[in-house]
Amino acid sequence: GVSMLPNCRVECEVSEMQFVAVIRIRIRPLIPRLPLVAGVSVSVLGVPVIDAAAYVKVPFLPKFDLGSFPGFGLLKKVITGPMLNVAGRYPAVAHIPILDFSHPAVKQLTMGSKDTGQHVITVRVKGARNLHAADWGGASDPYAVLVMAGEAVYETRQRQTSVVQSTLNPRWEAEFTFTLSDIEDAGEIMIAVFDSDGTSLMSKAIDPKKVLENLRPVMHFQKRSLELAERFQLGVTDIPWDPAFHKLCLSATPPGKPPSMITQIRRKLTAARKADVSHRAATEPPVLPRPRTEAQRKKEKDHAKKKVKAEKTTAPTKCTSVEDSKKVTSDVERCVRNQTVAADNDLLGMTMVDFKSILEPGKTVTMWFSLDGCPSGYRKLESEAEEEEEEDEEE
Repeated sequence: GVSMLPNCRVECEVSEMQFVAVIRIRIRPLIPRLPLVAGVSVSVLGVPVIDAAAYVKVPFLPKFDLGSFPGFGLLKKVITGPMLNVAGRYPAVAHIPILDFSHPAVKQLTMGSKDTGQHVITVRVKGARNLHAADWGGASDPYAVLVMAGEAVYETRQRQTSVVQSTLNPRWEAEFTFTLSDIEDAGEIMIAVFDSDGTSLMSKAIDPKKVLENLRPVMHFQKRSLELAERFQLGVTDIPWDPAFHKLCLSATPPGKPPSMITQIRRKLTAARKADVSHRAATEPPVLPRPRTEAQRKKEKDHAKKKVKAEKTTAPTKCTSVEDSKKVTSDVERCVRNQTVAADNDLLGMTMVDFKSILEPGKTVTMWFSLDGCPSGYRKLESEAEEEEEEDEEE
């Protein structure tokens, strides 16, 4: 309207808005970690219906409905028709991400779902040569352990060859496959060779000092493996949320800006609950405590005494991780702990292979890799045919 001419003011009112549709909501993909849901897909089945009443009030005339004018319904269909037809065209789906799908851990957890790829790596462990003689007879009983870096449970990423008895040049010819979501986010395999003492993995208390002592020869691999483990970490306190979802639903409101719709709804629900509790406390009579028998009182006193006594006598829990109980455990530490501490086997050497730098998709490469972290007192093998520097290296 015009402030100087109040009689020229025009009022418009839109009311009775309706949106009628059959909405399909799919919670996908699901992951075996918190928050269990990585995204939500929303689609409309059929053509939705949008309707509203529009009223106009002009000076000196009664309020009238625009819908009663001829041609207004046709105009509304022309404006909203194409949009509604596109929205109702199945399978038009709007995907709302909850987690950040560019994170390496989320890629591996959602591997196999729609719009996610899979890469398969085949590793054939042919053999080893010039290994350390760990047994008294001048030989070893070697076997190899392979672990692919990733987010999944360690046992699902570990592969192990068979044990070859009494040899320093074993031939395994074992073939293993690893499935990856993205080659760029993974691609490092830890390969370790151990001497089998005939003992299987046992469930027993692990001494952190012994684990640290066995890790010293391969500490450079431990640091690299720890970096990979932290990269793939997906914990309760460091969930990789989608930036838009985090800003809309989880982030705090910046000072000077209005809160988001989700924050407003949360505040209203909290205020309504507090008001309801206060109203009930003011209007309803207080609940009387339930009478207890003498036996119940005695039982509670005995329980409290036992709890205090247990807190005084219980020793502080030792940390089983070499670095810190709050940090992740690397694949190198898990492998050394399981094979050399829990199973009492000897480490003959270890290496980490980044196959992205030596392998292209669809090609096969055969290579020897030197093993580091060999036991102290390693004696060189003598070759009767010829003596070369490469023969003296442990591979």
